[in-house]
Amino acid sequence: MQDQWRLLQEAQAAYQRGIQAAQRGDTAAAETAWGSASEGFRRVLSDNPQRTDLYAPLADIQIRRGQPAAAYALLVQAVAEGRAGADDVRAAAANVLRLAERVGALSRPTITAERSEDNAERRALIRRLGTDGAVLLKNDGGLLPLLAGAGTLALIGPNVDVAQIMGGGSATVNALHRITPREGIAAQTTATLLSAPGADNHRWLPVLKSPMTLQFFASDDLSGPELLRKTYPSSEQFWVGAVEPGVDAERFSARATLSFTPAEDGEHQVSLVSAGLSRCFVDGELVVDNWSDWQRGETYFTFGSDERIATRVLKAGVPVAITIEYSAQASERLAIKAIRLGLHKPRGETELAEAERIAGQADVAVLFIGLNAEWDCEGLDRPDLRLPHRQNELVQRVVAANPRTVVVLQTGAPVELPWLDQVPAVLQAWYPGQENGHAIADLLFGAAEPGGRLPQSWPRRQADVATSGDPLRYPGVDGHVVYDEGVFIGYRHHLAHDVAPLFPFGHGLSYTRFAYGPATASAQRIEPGDRLTLSLAVTNTGGRAGSTVVQLYVADLAASVARPPRELKRFAKLFIDAGDSAEARFTIDMRALAFWDEDSACWRAEAGDFELCIGSSAADIVQRLPLTLTADWTAPA
Repeated sequence: MQDQWRLLQEAQAAYQRGIQAAQRGDTAAAETAWGSASEGFRRVLSDNPQRTDLYAPLADIQIRRGQPAAAYALLVQAVAEGRAGADDVRAAAANVLRLAERVGALSRPTITAERSEDNAERRALIRRLGTDGAVLLKNDGGLLPLLAGAGTLALIGPNVDVAQIMGGGSATVNALHRITPREGIAAQTTATLLSAPGADNHRWLPVLKSPMTLQFFASDDLSGPELLRKTYPSSEQFWVGAVEPGVDAERFSARATLSFTPAEDGEHQVSLVSAGLSRCFVDGELVVDNWSDWQRGETYFTFGSDERIATRVLKAGVPVAITIEYSAQASERLAIKAIRLGLHKPRGETELAEAERIAGQADVAVLFIGLNAEWDCEGLDRPDLRLPHRQNELVQRVVAANPRTVVVLQTGAPVELPWLDQVPAVLQAWYPGQENGHAIADLLFGAAEPGGRLPQSWPRRQADVATSGDPLRYPGVDGHVVYDEGVFIGYRHHLAHDVAPLFPFGHGLSYTRFAYGPATASAQRIEPGDRLTLSLAVTNTGGRAGSTVVQLYVADLAASVARPPRELKRFAKLFIDAGDSAEARFTIDMRALAFWDEDSACWRAEAGDFELCIGSSAADIVQRLPLTLTADWTAPA
């Protein structure tokens, strides 16, 4: 069974290589990789590697076309023709069952019915996790927390009335509810609330949340009788595998119709994204042609096209009829079929000026900006580290109108913050789940402490990251990416190359203050195999309870291989009441001193001098203790 497990892993890796080759247009390399994967799957199915030909139909069709029913039919045919016996089929089936047992698939033989659970305890937990994970990046002058009874608050930004609760792709789940920042704030303050969106932050034009009716046809060009008609809740629909009953997923076309009534006069953008051919008509006029020269892009896991956008002037209150024609046939077979209409009036100078105006009228301006699940999504990269659209300009204009400005940033990863020196307070809220607005309000008004610390270094600019400067590293050349950074990634890159980050790994402020006492270690010299204990007292010297994260880094001062200046080995999160103290205590062993020796295939800690570094981030080291290892130590993997 161990060999089968290894063969399965190798076959899966080969399958992924085939996908990557196909995506860059290298058909020969894709066929070679898929051939290797197919051979691997045959061997997984077979007890006898010399007879893998019996399982070729099953393995080939499963890996290339994802149609097991057809593969089973070929296997039945092999039995009928005497090329395989009943015992062969039973042996293959037994191997599949053993594999299923190995991965735990037999422990739950039926799929548990979907259910939802909504109670006060779960809501409170989600809310607390949101505050515990938030990171206070900056808080000059103690602007945060705000007084709940402040006279007037200006809530500004594209996320004021949108709950950015999670990332995209497989991270997406159906939330029971979504609390927006405005809803959370309104529940906790008596202040007068002013609001303005100010700028956009979408990656693709927003879909219409209005019914879209599709007529399906059993042809490539909408010819022939209508197969069925179905209405969907928005202007986006995609299918993986089956489409609708009676519709052949490999050969169908559809006509979508819906109506849109503009709320404002002016230029509106209309866009199409599709996995398959598509074109859009507004009041009978072709406005977006994604049919004549359709090409695969980055959407829908690279099976969909890039977005195509057109502009049309629309009049407020006057409905327009929208028709989309779609065909599943494209220049290549697509595992996903999709159609997505976006329609939006871009936010520009008018919206920026309104945000600036209300900021000047408020006691405090709170900006809700960042990315969303379209940017922070599996299957595609962000093109750069900039905030999209005019969000940076929005921040600069708002803080110029009101120096008492707080930025609530919601992203899944670092972004450039060119306005940071001008803004007194910045809170990184991430995507905290369905209680989003409540958690953010808890932090803004001090009902909770921002308990998170940065899990990644935050560069000042894109040029400061480890992969910058070499297209082979990022974004890659002809579908190939070189990973040659070694261990010098993240904070290790910043330290090794003396590149100061905007915020270091492990950074995060509190609403209170902490003082670290002197650290003590159980020894300054240790023998191979020994353990070392280190401890220090931490005192909350502020006026409220809070948390801090004590971090222990180890520096190898005379390594024979290239190692980072220091490496995180332990950390302790302490919750301390005002005026109280707590102890951070660490125990380290040889692995905390060791590196992986590639030549000897073992863990190795070399005799010599080390330094134990204690701090609140990778850059903020407040204490250093010497340590000597008297002789070399090694251990197998």
